[in-house]
Amino acid sequence: GVPFSELVMDVQSRENELVLHTARLHALGGRFEILPVTLEGSSAEHRISVQITDLDFGQILQSLDRPELSGSGRLDATVPLQFTPRGPRIHEAEFRSVAAGTLRYAASTDTAPQTDNIALRALNNFHYDSMQIRIDYEPEGEYQVRVRLNGRNPDLYEGYPIAFNLNLTGELPGLLRAGLFSGDFSEQILKNVQSERAKQ
Repeated sequence: GVPFSELVMDVQSRENELVLHTARLHALGGRFEILPVTLEGSSAEHRISVQITDLDFGQILQSLDRPELSGSGRLDATVPLQFTPRGPRIHEAEFRSVAAGTLRYAASTDTAPQTDNIALRALNNFHYDSMQIRIDYEPEGEYQVRVRLNGRNPDLYEGYPIAFNLNLTGELPGLLRAGLFSGDFSEQILKNVQSERAKQ
């Protein structure tokens, strides 16, 4: 799991409801805070909003246990969470870079033998100026991750500016416990960068 520290909670129990005044902790180099909310005991569904500041992008990638991925930078995020009888749901969670950083994807030769694939070559050492990630997750395990990157690879075409729009979709029941990407991540990346290349 992901280690955390400095957990602070202020919760008040009332008749048939729970009032959350404060809930925050530090993890992945950043701060997580649940906005104040009252949870009705009679309700079948509950909604909370998690505000995240100054996340370490490199630590996030390390937590996914994907050796082909590495990076750097800092992110802020807003994550709306809905707890339903079927399980948790995330709608339009948004992660935004607060400064420039890097994303490096070292595709294996078995996954991506096309050495002339410009998009994959760009991701091999991508220096982003801005990054936006939007995440949706359904209780049944379906997820969609939309990534927009603006930046360049200094080793490719003299650092000519590049914009990526990647869309990763699939079914992953263990999303909240095991990270955002499953074992088919390499295949998803390959499909998307090939699509990007076709647009050029």
